[in-house]
Amino acid sequence: MTSGEQNSAAGEKDPTLKYIAVAAALVLAYGLFCAANAINYFLVHYFDIRLFYQLGFHSGIGYKKAAAAGGLLALFVAVLAGMWFVYRGRVASRVRTATTLTAIVMLCTGYGSYMYVANLLGAYDRLEVANLPSFDYERVFSRKHLVGANVQSFDELWQFAQGHFEKHRSDLSKRWQVQDENELKSLFYLNLTAWFWSFGAVSEEFRNQVGCIRANEFTDFEAIPDDEVTVRTYVESELACCTDYAQILKFFLDHAGIDNRLVGMKGHVFNEAFFNGGWHVL
Repeated sequence: MTSGEQNSAAGEKDPTLKYIAVAAALVLAYGLFCAANAINYFLVHYFDIRLFYQLGFHSGIGYKKAAAAGGLLALFVAVLAGMWFVYRGRVASRVRTATTLTAIVMLCTGYGSYMYVANLLGAYDRLEVANLPSFDYERVFSRKHLVGANVQSFDELWQFAQGHFEKHRSDLSKRWQVQDENELKSLFYLNLTAWFWSFGAVSEEFRNQVGCIRANEFTDFEAIPDDEVTVRTYVESELACCTDYAQILKFFLDHAGIDNRLVGMKGHVFNEAFFNGGWHVL
C-alpha cells in the first residue's frame, strides 16, 4: 500500500462508529420515551397541567389513530436523534441544539398521547356498556318530585325514594326488561339521584369551576360548616358534584340492602353495586 492509499484509508471514518451512534441515539430516545410518563405525573401532580391528557383525549382524530400517531411520532424522533449523532460534525451547534430540544418535546408529546389513549382503550375493553331503553325519564325522575315531597330528614329522604320506587317498579321493570330486584333498584336509584341536581355550575361565569352542594357559586364557594349541613342542604341545592351524587346514591343503596362501594380516583369518585353475580359501575 502506498503512502497516498494509507492516508486515504486513514481519512475515512470507521462506519462502525456510525452504527454505535445510531444505537446510542435509539437508547436515549427510548429512555426519554419511558421518562415521559414521569414527566406527565410531575406536571399533573405539582402544577395541575394536563397537557398530555388534552392531547390524548381531545385529539379529535379518534383514539386508535391518535395511538398510532403517537407511536410513529416517537419512532420519527428516534430517527432524528440518530441522525443528529451521525451528522453532528456537519451541522452547526445551534441547529443541533434546536433539533434536540424539538425532538425531546415531540417525543414526550407523542408518548403522552399514546399512553393516555392506550390506557383509555384498555379501560373500554374491560367494560360492557348497557344502554337503557328511552322513554320519558323526566316524568319519573324529575327533581320536582323531590322538592314536592318536602322531606325534612334523611329518613324521610329514604322513605320518599322507596315509595317512588314502589310506585314505578312494575312499569320500569317492563321498560328496562330487568327482572333482578337488586339490578332494578340500583338502576332506579342511579337515575333518581342523577336528576336531583345540575352538575358543576349554572352561570357561564363559573363554567370552569365545579361547584358541589356544600360549596358552589351560590355560596361564593365558601364551604357550609359540617354542623350546618342537613337534608335540606341537599334538597335545596341546585348544584352538585360527583362526590355528592356518589354519597347520596350510596345512601340509597345501603338502605336498600344492596352491596356497594365507592371507588375513588384522582379528580373523581363513583359507585359500584353488586348484582347478577358481579360488580357493576353505576
